[in-house]
Amino acid sequence: MRRNQLLDLANAQGLEVSSNMLRRYVQYGLIVTKRIGKGPKGGVSAEYPDSLEALKEVKRLSELGDFKQSDSIFILFSKGYPVQWDKLKEQMIDYIKELIRHFNVISNLSSNNHDKLIGIVEDLAEKSIPIKKPGRPSKRKVVAEKEYMKRQMEQMLLITKLITDLTKQNTITFQTFTSFITQFSFQSQTDLEKMYQQSFGKIDLKAMMNIIQVSKEKDYAECLVLMNSVKRYWNELKSTFSNANEIPIIGVFIEELLRIFDGKSSDNPNVIKVFLFITLFFTQEKRTQLILFLSSPETMKTWHEFCRQLYCAYSTQIGKEVNP
Repeated sequence: MRRNQLLDLANAQGLEVSSNMLRRYVQYGLIVTKRIGKGPKGGVSAEYPDSLEALKEVKRLSELGDFKQSDSIFILFSKGYPVQWDKLKEQMIDYIKELIRHFNVISNLSSNNHDKLIGIVEDLAEKSIPIKKPGRPSKRKVVAEKEYMKRQMEQMLLITKLITDLTKQNTITFQTFTSFITQFSFQSQTDLEKMYQQSFGKIDLKAMMNIIQVSKEKDYAECLVLMNSVKRYWNELKSTFSNANEIPIIGVFIEELLRIFDGKSSDNPNVIKVFLFITLFFTQEKRTQLILFLSSPETMKTWHEFCRQLYCAYSTQIGKEVNP
């Protein structure tokens, strides 16, 4: 399909896409073009294969207005639309650079101006309190808000400590790791030590940048397969419960994570950036092993049984009758 054909078709369906808008979408990597030769002296022309559906999604995301338009590439990628993977890679490199810059700012504040950091965290924690209803709050409400704010501050300061560890020491200390994990689960000290030893050694942010810089299209394709697998497992777990925050231990954690990332995961480029950041850091061998493991019928069967048992345990706890 040629440019004019695509524009005519899009506008006929009420998308209101101009030539300049389409050019910008291509520049951001949101729409994939294919160069077709016109013969020895005819030069080349751009074709837009399978672009109409992607264009519809781009327009939908544009109307949300929750993030930069260039970030739409992450959502399109996660939903299986064709994107220009080299532009996706460029966006990931920019993301890591920005991440390192923010990490350094936070680390310097934590090390050199802790009082200022406390003030910033306190302001953020206060702003995170749900909007107050008109009228004088009850004593119980005031106490609850103070507890909420205290908990938010503790979590934020813990995250700043984790960031400081990463930037200053290229690792996460066991003390920080323990504090972070025990906020969301109950593990024995032995389990935590084993988990720490297996998961953390030297974590070099510059090395992570190098990994992103040399990443190939195949790496992103594998990450997408993993992403879809994780979605499938999560959706089954979520559908087992009437509400995601009912899921024992991880439900509240996931809900809080999405709140931090400001919205639902399917239309949130930041969630996808973090997922890519983690999975690109895996070796290709590790990704392949994970893909095989998650696609195994045995793993799926085990997960299905786990979801069922988890729901039964939860229902028993709250006194709800469960159908066999």
